[in-house]
Amino acid sequence: MAVQNSLPRKVSIAADSVIPSLGVQLSKTTGINMKATGQTTLYTVPTGKSAIITHLLVRVTSASNVTGVPVITAGITPSWTSVLASTTLTSLDATGEYYLIQVTQPAAIVAAAGVVKLDVATGATTTGGGDTYVVEVRLFGFLI
Repeated sequence: MAVQNSLPRKVSIAADSVIPSLGVQLSKTTGINMKATGQTTLYTVPTGKSAIITHLLVRVTSASNVTGVPVITAGITPSWTSVLASTTLTSLDATGEYYLIQVTQPAAIVAAAGVVKLDVATGATTTGGGDTYVVEVRLFGFLI
């Protein structure tokens, strides 16, 4: 009788794969300066579809001498909070750290051609003018 190895095999997940409870990765936006306030487009819903956003993954790609973390929201105009209510990124102050944030409940279903934006309501602070706080944001959800 042959014995088969029952150890799990290494699995890679493609950018558009379904991850249970997260949905699919709808977008990845890099180079967002969290020291500056304002909106950054994360995703535009395709024609003929609507989007249910489930999570945002905020990952710090560059941070130096952070003394105050940003406050963010996400959504569609005019309020920018229809997907994510005001969220302080507490202790997210070093390169490589991340937050996986579940969206506000109840959240809006984003209609076709709707534009989901990240709003930096309060910018991060650093000790020096040349210091950085830059993130990438991955948006997860479902198209219906």
